[in-house]
Amino acid sequence: MLRLFKVWQAFLVALLGLLLVGCGQAPRSYLDQGSSSVSRTANIKAGHCHAGHYIVVRGNSLSQIAQKCNVSLDDLARENNLYPPYILYPGQELALPGTSRATNVNAAQARNLPKTDWRWPVDAALGYDYVRDTAGISGLEIYAEAGTLVRAVAAGEVVYAENSISNFGLMVIIRHDNDFLTVYAHNQRLQTKEGAKVEKGQVIAHVGNSGATDRSKLYFEARHLGRKVNAQPLLKAP
Repeated sequence: MLRLFKVWQAFLVALLGLLLVGCGQAPRSYLDQGSSSVSRTANIKAGHCHAGHYIVVRGNSLSQIAQKCNVSLDDLARENNLYPPYILYPGQELALPGTSRATNVNAAQARNLPKTDWRWPVDAALGYDYVRDTAGISGLEIYAEAGTLVRAVAAGEVVYAENSISNFGLMVIIRHDNDFLTVYAHNQRLQTKEGAKVEKGQVIAHVGNSGATDRSKLYFEARHLGRKVNAQPLLKAP
């Protein structure tokens, strides 16, 4: 009887171990609700090159994906309108070179972006600049004292809140309605976590100088359908 009990106990322990391993390995898709991109690729396993698409998993870099899918890094970046330092987040869908129907996605988006009613993300700023990348698409740098509150520009779900992209330090990414994402980088401290629902104006972080910056500031970026778009027309300046 004792031997039977020990065999049964060993079986339960082994079964529990399998369940825990399975939970740890399953990548979470942060765009599984409200995103047309994921609905098109619902049967594609994240982290695999398949049918002209790739779903980003935690730890991926653009160069790793290019090598894995046997495509040029430059072509992959160009296909997805991505520019250095190539911000990627788990669940993001990338089109592999040669599969995109759009030749100038950002130009089309600029004409058809949904209207927004976003608030300014920092209350007490010392100044700000719209900074353009090599394609002329603007992000926003807001300069402020370290510790100044950073607020969500609109309601949404936090899909990223950590420090795994060295250039940007502590960073938050929020998914909003109409397929928008907003990025908040270089923070000193985060006040939210992945999966949290946030309201417009809710404090999500504190301004800092983490990552590759020599002064305290918030770097803000807007994306639509995963691609960077000009931030200036989407925000109401103070």
